[in-house]
Amino acid sequence: MGQTITEKIFSQHAGREVKAGEIVRVDIDMIIGNDITTPISIKAFEESGAETLARPDNFCIVMDHYIPAKDIASANQAKISREFAYKHKLLNSLFTISKFPMSNHHINTKVVLSFYNSLALSF
Repeated sequence: MGQTITEKIFSQHAGREVKAGEIVRVDIDMIIGNDITTPISIKAFEESGAETLARPDNFCIVMDHYIPAKDIASANQAKISREFAYKHKLLNSLFTISKFPMSNHHINTKVVLSFYNSLALSF
């Protein structure tokens, strides 16, 4: 049986054929965070003492669940993510925040695919 698209992507990054169920260490193309989970990750990042991201160009925060904010807590979640994106010059995140400021249409996957369209088409 042939490989799934996920197996093909991981195989290309690993430099060898990999199968579902394997644990592999590879460089990743993009990390995506959303407005719900990213503030939790930001807190852990800051508590770790880290000051810079290893690959900021490969990090994208997409505000798509609570934009516009449904309440004060949601607005604060968005603020934490936005401030982190500006502080670390996350260009992909700034693009999505400014281009889709009032989305609320769960666009995170679509936005990331638009950045990496040619990658998906090469398989």
